[in-house]
Amino acid sequence: RKYVFIAQLSTGVAPPNSGFNHGGTGGDFTANGQRPSQNNFILDGVDNNSNLQDFLNGSTYVMRPPPDALQEFAVQTSDYSAEQGHSAGAVVNASIKSGTNDIHGSLWEYLRNDRLDAQDYFNTTKSAYHQNQFGATFGGPLWKNKLFFFADAEATRISYAVPPQPNHTVPTDLMRTGDFTQMLDPTLTNGKGAIPLYQTGGNPSVTPGGAETGEQRYLNCNGVRNVLCSVNPVAQGILKLFPEPNSGVPGQVINNYTIPAAAATDNITQYDARVDWNPSAKDQVFGRYSYTTRPQFNPPPLGPILDGGGFGTSGKNENQGKNGVLSETHFFNSNLSNEFRVGYNWIRATYLQNNSGTNLASQLGLGGIPFYAENGGLPNISFTGGFNPSNVDTIGSPQYEPSDERENVLQILDNVSKVWRNHTLKFGVNFQHSRFFGLQPPNSLGSESFSGTYTADPGNPNAITGSGVADFLLDMMNSSSITSFTQFTDVRWYRAGFAQDDWKVNRRLTVNLGLRYEYAQPIMEAHDRQANFIGNFANNNHGSGIYLLPASQRNYPLPPGLLAAFANDNIQVQYTSNRFLVNPDKTNFAPRVGFAY
Repeated sequence: RKYVFIAQLSTGVAPPNSGFNHGGTGGDFTANGQRPSQNNFILDGVDNNSNLQDFLNGSTYVMRPPPDALQEFAVQTSDYSAEQGHSAGAVVNASIKSGTNDIHGSLWEYLRNDRLDAQDYFNTTKSAYHQNQFGATFGGPLWKNKLFFFADAEATRISYAVPPQPNHTVPTDLMRTGDFTQMLDPTLTNGKGAIPLYQTGGNPSVTPGGAETGEQRYLNCNGVRNVLCSVNPVAQGILKLFPEPNSGVPGQVINNYTIPAAAATDNITQYDARVDWNPSAKDQVFGRYSYTTRPQFNPPPLGPILDGGGFGTSGKNENQGKNGVLSETHFFNSNLSNEFRVGYNWIRATYLQNNSGTNLASQLGLGGIPFYAENGGLPNISFTGGFNPSNVDTIGSPQYEPSDERENVLQILDNVSKVWRNHTLKFGVNFQHSRFFGLQPPNSLGSESFSGTYTADPGNPNAITGSGVADFLLDMMNSSSITSFTQFTDVRWYRAGFAQDDWKVNRRLTVNLGLRYEYAQPIMEAHDRQANFIGNFANNNHGSGIYLLPASQRNYPLPPGLLAAFANDNIQVQYTSNRFLVNPDKTNFAPRVGFAY
């Protein structure tokens, strides 16, 4: 049902490697060794490319109409005329059907359901999977021979079970109160033996595991080892949000939790609407608008508050796309015509953590976490050490979320075609203005690490001692970090022109001559919030560099620590009126020569 996969039947085309676009599930491909992002997708003659910085939408294109709605589809991997450019890979050209004087339509439903599947020989159960893909097309005349319409719509509804995930760890009920005595019982530590805790700042032990002396200070409360006399109430409140242990023997402190099966959803809704108008024998006009949305939900492993998921694998992901075109073709005579088109291409893709709209950190008592739109949720908190939550060593929101990326492209094209004797001539221009909005802070909610350092045996670092959870309850953080919540808007122009001559020399020989010129403007941040580093990278600390900034940022104070580091490394700060911060290349001429005999 994804027509883009048909391109992989072409010569020189192969699927992408598994590291790109989730293994190519969107149908992306490499053509003649080029990267998937080097392909050029065109829909009804206008731009259909995704230029998001890391393709959060899962593909390098925006719109993917159902095959029932396509009039034609072509893939050119090489030797295309000067009319095509923009990218070095393949050109994927598709067009939506138009209405006719007759009414036509279609209706479909595709069903996948685990109830219809046989159970795998090696499995004892079947995983739940439900997929319904349904839609329709409908087209016909509004005014016979003059005005026509065509529309299509398709929806995909997928729900499936995320299987249980064993061998995870959550704190026991006693641990949540500050009582870690269960860690001293070797039958409860999953083969790691007794795990003692030591007082913060204690001296190295003389005889590990021996009787407590003045030189050896086990952590204790009123003489009871591995017990905290007082705990941080904020930390305790967060620990109480963990789910209860559900595997292993009662009181087991490691690998005591199996994340239960949960339901995930992946839904797509899309439609296209096109109107064709023939006002006269010399004019043809059409307009088309397309829309798609794809919300996805991945259940958080530790619940909606603690989360504990990874980038893009928990919470809400959504892709939205819009694409439109208005085209007018005028025939001056049988040998001369002009085609004018305006296109608009828009996409937004988001990975949002759970509670992205809620100031959860403040509600739970964690101070100092800035709250903005989309920057809600729990900070990233990791526990390691003697108590190591194995596969889930982190609670809180994934790093690099929220991710919110958008693009809009306005395009104007004009092509003139002329048949003169045995020459078919074509000339044209292509102007595109692109804006890219990006938000992907590495760690805007902050991250905190509790490694068990402060409750471990300082004299025996290789022993299994200490607990990250105990450090957490003692408010003894090993490391922390936080990054700014910064958005950017990049803008650029793309301008191109071409001339093409297909010369039919005789009945057997055709010569193709073409020349294309392209100027791809360097990316510029709309508010000059960018910098460029230019270094010579000489060896033996003899290198130097230039930290280049737009002139409009001259009054923005740079941190003294950064300036000191620059001075130490022979780096000069310079300002320039060139807002691109690089020198554009304006010599991109691409000649095309070919023949057919």
